[in-house]
Amino acid sequence: MSIPALIARPLVVVNDTPFPYGLVAWHDAQAISGPADGDDYDTWTDLSGRGAHLTKAGTTSALYRDGTTVEGINGHACVRIVEDTTCFFTYAADILSAAAAGEVFIVAQNDADPSASTGRAGFWSFAGSDYSAHHPYTDGKVYECWGRYARVDCGNPTDSLASMHTYNVISSASEWTVNLNGAELYTTGTNTVAFDASGVRVGRSSGSTYNYAGLLGELVIFNRALSAGERTDVYDYLAARWAA
Repeated sequence: MSIPALIARPLVVVNDTPFPYGLVAWHDAQAISGPADGDDYDTWTDLSGRGAHLTKAGTTSALYRDGTTVEGINGHACVRIVEDTTCFFTYAADILSAAAAGEVFIVAQNDADPSASTGRAGFWSFAGSDYSAHHPYTDGKVYECWGRYARVDCGNPTDSLASMHTYNVISSASEWTVNLNGAELYTTGTNTVAFDASGVRVGRSSGSTYNYAGLLGELVIFNRALSAGERTDVYDYLAARWAA
């Protein structure tokens, strides 16, 4: 299944966002203004209005890419996570630890699939065992534990992560599902929801040697699992936003 086609129905815009669903953080590289291509980018502004900004956590800065000068996602501006164990973002404040459920969408494009080395196989850290989450690992498999303690082998997806992709994880007490471009990679009805209050990272897993190498376009986080219709709306919005 590919990314859903545009647009089934108009989105409702609430508080200047197209996501009226328990939004806790929203970062969109196309909304960045000010830096020139290749400039250091140390604070990725939260557009939800809740002040959940992503800030530089390591010693190496991420880079702003304007989408055309050197690289981009389908010609659009993005944030480059440098192939370096000290290049990643963190949230200064707790955004999810009190949540009984959550859901995340991210638009990304990896430098390679499978990852060129274990050091370039990380992605993010939102729960205590995320040191072992990989997107993908050197075997091409996605290992994920967003919103749960235990890592899951989600298999080797058919779609290449070296191309622009929309990745979605749903975490609730009755469901834990990983989707790629709208297609299910893994699902289970058994889950213990878990989100860290601190130490959350984007661009690096909990393990100090597992970093991401690639481009990030948009990150949207909710404090509940969405309905099927709401999820389709988000996919449609992101498909329109990141189309070539």
